[in-house]
Amino acid sequence: MPSSKGARAAAPNPTAEAPPPPSLAPVPMKSDTLSLAVQVAQPVTIAGVFYGAFPLIVASPITGLQNMLAFVTVLQVVYVLACVPVVATKSKLGRKKIAERGNRPALFSCILSLLLSLLITPFVHLILVLFGGPFLTHVPHTLLCAAHFSVLCCFPLFYAHGVEAPTWLAIGSLGQPLDATYGAFCGGLVGAWLGAVPIPLDWDREWQKWPLTIVCGMYLGVAVGRLVAGCTPLYGKRVVQLDMPVKEE
Repeated sequence: MPSSKGARAAAPNPTAEAPPPPSLAPVPMKSDTLSLAVQVAQPVTIAGVFYGAFPLIVASPITGLQNMLAFVTVLQVVYVLACVPVVATKSKLGRKKIAERGNRPALFSCILSLLLSLLITPFVHLILVLFGGPFLTHVPHTLLCAAHFSVLCCFPLFYAHGVEAPTWLAIGSLGQPLDATYGAFCGGLVGAWLGAVPIPLDWDREWQKWPLTIVCGMYLGVAVGRLVAGCTPLYGKRVVQLDMPVKEE
């Protein structure tokens, strides 16, 4: 039978210091020639195709949004593989492992991140409904809007930041340091919110149909947010200050 002295020694010390909070870090984009070219060409291509496809999206929202989603998904895969460092490469050990194994970890992370983004699409759909979207009607329209948000905003975040709870707590509370992927996420949120403004206005325009203006605002917000957060002095800044240090790269 263990002695009371041993039991007291094994008991946790209430005065022991708690472990320090995890550090958060912005994710810098790759800087090689191919990456820089994709960073410029990808948003320009998306904008051009969206502008050209907009009449079809207005005339047939489900078909237009489906076609646009397939096209954007391909471009987002190219973007994350060419421009965004995979989550394991944020440390020296991770970069060494990636160099030893080739591109397989990056491709696996890309597929997994895309699957996670698609899996959370019903949750984004529910949020859109809670914020005023139609509940019993326009279900395919709302689901496609949610899918566009997941692919545009969440897919690069999963790839760059992983799924660690402290990181996503900071992302959800606006405490994550700004970078191109997080800036695109914040910009997409703001753009979608502002895009809802014209819907109830009594203008009787076809492009006011749900959820066209929200999708337009989302695309514009992602482009602006990625540019502002990734290429200006706002890089590495935080909207809300949390009790988590910013890790210097």
